[in-house]
Amino acid sequence: KLDRIPIPDPRSTDAAIGGVLTTATNLLFFGDRNLFHALDARTGKLLWRINLGGEINANPTAFSVDGRERVAIAAGNVLYVFAL
Repeated sequence: KLDRIPIPDPRSTDAAIGGVLTTATNLLFFGDRNLFHALDARTGKLLWRINLGGEINANPTAFSVDGRERVAIAAGNVLYVFAL
């Protein structure tokens, strides 16, 4: 059974939703309003979520530094980078 995570209706005037990112390591990331979510892309299981305190309208992006994967997301006027 897949987990279900409600997100705001994108047609709503108060919805702030960024894009979705999936990685080769089967992680899925997305933001809604001010929450940033990480899920297992195979099962849909929520791995973690964090309140970033600012609206997320951007797409998350992934990159590698010294062989370690990172995910970045802008929320409000701050850029957050998470090491995986």
